[in-house]
Amino acid sequence: MATKVCLVSSLLAACLANAQSTTHLGGTVHDTSGALLPDVDVVCRSERTGLTRTTKTNQAGIFRFAEIPIGVYELVLTHQGFQTVRQGEIQLVTAQIVDLNITMQVGQVTESVGVTAEVPLVQTASASLQASITQRQMQDLPLNGRNPLQLVALTAGAVITRTGTVGGQQDNEGLSVNGQRVTQNNFRLDGSNYTNRYFNSVPVMPNPDTLEEFTVQSGNYSARTAGSGAVVELSTRSGSNEFHWSLFEFLRNTKLNARNFFQLQRPPFKLNQFGGAVGGPIRRDRTFFFASYQRTAQRSSPSSILVTTPTEAQRRGDFSRVPNPIIDPLTRQQFPGNIIPANRIDPIAAAILDRFVPLPNRGDEFDSLQNQDVDDHLIAHGDLLDGVMRTASALGAQCLVLSGQAVSTTGDVEAKALRRKADALNRVAENCEALNLRLAYHNHHFEFESNGAEMEALLEQTQTGLVWLLMDAGHVYRSRVDFASFFQRHQARICGIHLRDFRDDEQVILGQGAVNLGPLAQAIEANKWRGWLLAEEERLSGLKLGEVAAGAAREHIRRVFGI
Repeated sequence: MATKVCLVSSLLAACLANAQSTTHLGGTVHDTSGALLPDVDVVCRSERTGLTRTTKTNQAGIFRFAEIPIGVYELVLTHQGFQTVRQGEIQLVTAQIVDLNITMQVGQVTESVGVTAEVPLVQTASASLQASITQRQMQDLPLNGRNPLQLVALTAGAVITRTGTVGGQQDNEGLSVNGQRVTQNNFRLDGSNYTNRYFNSVPVMPNPDTLEEFTVQSGNYSARTAGSGAVVELSTRSGSNEFHWSLFEFLRNTKLNARNFFQLQRPPFKLNQFGGAVGGPIRRDRTFFFASYQRTAQRSSPSSILVTTPTEAQRRGDFSRVPNPIIDPLTRQQFPGNIIPANRIDPIAAAILDRFVPLPNRGDEFDSLQNQDVDDHLIAHGDLLDGVMRTASALGAQCLVLSGQAVSTTGDVEAKALRRKADALNRVAENCEALNLRLAYHNHHFEFESNGAEMEALLEQTQTGLVWLLMDAGHVYRSRVDFASFFQRHQARICGIHLRDFRDDEQVILGQGAVNLGPLAQAIEANKWRGWLLAEEERLSGLKLGEVAAGAAREHIRRVFGI
């Protein structure tokens, strides 16, 4: 897998852009006796960019600077008959509401008192529960894969989990805060919505060198944000009045790894993460630039996979240790003792189990499999895939459907990774042909980003007649690619079409969304194409619709395609 992330951000100090993270700074000013001071001139200046705001205290001695960019600030307070107060190094983070208590001493305005500010640990001006992860924490704390999401777990009540996520398809693992579902969080990047709306999940996180900090609000946050979980505010860095740059390279390799105690051997693994960041002024105190780049090149998997396989007793029909009842399909009653009689076990199924499915080698029901090919991970684990192919052939299957990782989730196709993926598919297709199987590759929407560049290149580099495409029209639609035109160009390589329907990026019952299958039906009829049409109506909108959805899908297919 190879991904590229390039993020450029700029800060115009004279005219603030809407898409940036902001905070609030205020306070109360009084003299040494505690009397409140009105009409005090207050100047707030960014120590990095020179951005300056001015205001005066009101009759209650209170001043406020609302919606100012995050960063380090200095306050300068002047008032006739009092010494000038300079309070610097005020670190402000996203969504923070800081309320300072400032004392001015009697004296000449030309006299100055310097104070180093300490932001209060408790926000007395806000009831929200939040924690901030600073840039230093992101750089100094260990991060597997340089994913800042792992640091969210430092927030009270936050847990990183895979429960409730769609494995292999979402951008990130799930985040559960205070026991809420992983779909109940909101992510914002520089003040703009950044949640993956298809899965309602964690998006791709910017690399640590791109982020200034991020704040996790876990309770009592503003009503402007929907959801009952957490609000994660990500803030990218900006340039400043000084040039700063950095370069990095992180390496993980099989030769440097130790064998896990439970692994049979060290699995092949290669990971390189490298890039850099640079920022500085274009026009001092006014215009700045910042750019960050990271590339991740990964081959193979760092760990084995676990597959549940039948035990020796279960292969003989003995499920007495299984708590769930085993029902006889003929009588609809439970088998006595949860044991299936030997004469009820199909001999062909038993032979397939004995020949192709290994016995558990970890405990009672798990089999640990190792990936033997550092490139085939783009498609599947090698030894597992071999067993699947042989089992499918023994069962008389005609086609093996596979899907793989996208070379890039940004549409920026990396040539070497694509070549490895195509070679792996060609090898699997040759093995399938030897077993009288046809290999069909099932696409995802990431492979159709940038007008389908990755899928076009993949079809070009795989063997015609060996590698076929099971085109997922729903995923093509989500990528804003004309699937009818794509079908016209590649109908000779397409063996089947997976039909889905979407409304506002959410999958709905076929025929009840915005996907227009009419042009595709016309293209099929014009080319006299013959193949499979598949529909998927399983769990939509959180409901098990069953036969209702399936029946509606069948009627829609008959009406549109005339079958």
